[in-house]
Amino acid sequence: ATADGQRERRVTTRSLLPWIVLVLSQIAWVIAILGGARGMWWPGVAAVTVVVVVHLASAPTWHEGKRLALSVAIGIAGDGLLGMLGICRWQDGSLPPPWMVALWPNFAVLLTGALTWLVRKPLSWAAVLGAVGGALAYVGGARLGALTFPPGTLQGCLAVGGHDQPPVPTAT
Repeated sequence: ATADGQRERRVTTRSLLPWIVLVLSQIAWVIAILGGARGMWWPGVAAVTVVVVVHLASAPTWHEGKRLALSVAIGIAGDGLLGMLGICRWQDGSLPPPWMVALWPNFAVLLTGALTWLVRKPLSWAAVLGAVGGALAYVGGARLGALTFPPGTLQGCLAVGGHDQPPVPTAT
């Protein structure tokens, strides 16, 4: 405690780790997108591997690896569907390339790190953040040349943001 009665707060590597992973994650995203725009999958996969290794080295339980594997499965399914429906197209074709698949665990590491504050918020906060942030990430990737939206950017954003569902009929 200090002389004025307030507790000192020590900054440790452990307390900085979520922010270190956040910065590394953003760098990995840029590397993956720029590599993908040039038809190279390995720079993004390598960069994300570093992020995941740093994250897993500090993970409190082995369940974290399962969660990251689940994020890969969800990413393959979601991006695969976007590709098969013709909403997204990558340089390699309509199936998501390895660098794109790698971005899912790259995002997932943030959920138990820099984005843990969302756990204490209503689910609607996560939904809005995911819809807007996801759409912006895809648009950023498109602007950098890593993917295209054949039906158009607006339609791609709506699909990525999860707003492409038909309206639910209401009882009259």
